Amino acid sequence: MAKTNAERQADYRKKHLVLEGGTKERLNMLVSGSTKAKLERIAFHYGVTKIEVIERLLAKEENTILEPLTSMQAIAYYDKVTQ
Repeated sequence: MAKTNAERQADYRKKHLVLEGGTKERLNMLVSGSTKAKLERIAFHYGVTKIEVIERLLAKEENTILEPLTSMQAIAYYDKVTQ
């Protein structure tokens, strides 16, 4: 018998959130239709997943922020968000 969509999603979460050492975290958000379309176009253009696009963009932006900071400022930056 084929799995339902809910069963497939549960398996995916179990694999990525639990079995692989809990390296993934869930992020739920609503974005505008135009933002979703941009994300899909960028992902298609580079031949990567939407997750990869978001991760690359965030890494690039964080590097832009951190580049001019002193070590102490970088420490303060990282301390802004509690884990």
